Amino acid sequence: MKKIYKNYFNISYIFPVNSFGIETSRDKFVIDIEKEVLKNRITTFLENKISDEKISETFNLKDKPNWKLKKVRKILRNEYIGAHNSVPDIKRSMHKILYRPFDIQWIFYNDLVIEHPCKAIMNHMIEENIALLTCKQQNKFGFSHVFVSDNISESHVVSTKIKEINHIFPLYFYRAKDNKGLFYFIDRKVPNINPRIFELLNVKMKLYGEVNSACTPEQIFYYIYAVLHSNIYRKKYANLLKNEFPCIPFTSNHIVFIKMGKLGQKLADIHLMKSNQLDKTFSRFEVPGNNAVKKVEYIPVEAGFAPAKKKGSKENGKVFINKTQYFSNIDQDIWNFQIGDHKVMHIWLKNRKGRTLTSEQIKHYIKIAQALKLTINCQKKIDKLYPKIEKDLIIS
Repeated sequence: MKKIYKNYFNISYIFPVNSFGIETSRDKFVIDIEKEVLKNRITTFLENKISDEKISETFNLKDKPNWKLKKVRKILRNEYIGAHNSVPDIKRSMHKILYRPFDIQWIFYNDLVIEHPCKAIMNHMIEENIALLTCKQQNKFGFSHVFVSDNISESHVVSTKIKEINHIFPLYFYRAKDNKGLFYFIDRKVPNINPRIFELLNVKMKLYGEVNSACTPEQIFYYIYAVLHSNIYRKKYANLLKNEFPCIPFTSNHIVFIKMGKLGQKLADIHLMKSNQLDKTFSRFEVPGNNAVKKVEYIPVEAGFAPAKKKGSKENGKVFINKTQYFSNIDQDIWNFQIGDHKVMHIWLKNRKGRTLTSEQIKHYIKIAQALKLTINCQKKIDKLYPKIEKDLIIS
């Protein structure tokens, strides 16, 4: 099995341009769920009338050998306020960031306050793009460390464990502009896929007489995304996935390739919260209250907080955010669903503990539950197709 797997294509070979996600070392300062809260925080940080000592105390910012608060504040004031402006122009550095699965937050993206901004990769993600997120190693067996992003991304999207820090593999990279905003190249947007992959797929699949046009970068990307969500693949190669980047088996069967790619695209759309299927929700949040997230707890129906589940009933467990308010009809499979080391339904609420949920956040959480249900169903379809991949393998 190891010999066969080693002939598959390592993800870092397929996507040559890749890197760790963003590591700020100051998440609570430079990242926030609310854009305006973050904007006000940075504005306060730049306020000349507030002392360095007060800023340090307020935001828990400490000097380090390579980072001095006083110096950083002075440089950033010059950058965002200048000699004549009284209102800081910080909007240009405010970007959405994928912080955890299904959890888009805001970041003040400036090198001076971020330990590892990873701009060599993230500059490509500020443009129109999509990226695969996965890790090189795992703390324990059981591979589920994969997600997708169309924003710049933090380094712990799939796991908070240091060993399981995620890498970003963008589908495209963008060639630079000159200082006048003009392109150096005619084709600025370039696929971040090894040319050898295009060559192999096009040549091998043409042997079946079924290929009329070359494979697109998107087809390859979504095919890979589907493969990495196959439970058959994950279990079969669990030992090997634990210690290196995933290796991808490519099929020479064009029909299987296209079908798998369509499932991968469907799954990616679900994870990017772009699928129309997310509107068909099953959970509810109906008990009136202050919507404050105080204690997150999952109570299954059998625990006595609801009538015993009757035959044919669709009622399931409840996710409480405080003593009285809850999200209803959450099945245990959905509550326990993990991406990497994150129990998705739990971590999203945990990151909002002490906050009050808005109506939009409530709707979003309900859609996450639907997304996980759709993911489970999609993985079943992928597993029905996956064995056909290994019947017609392309060997590197």
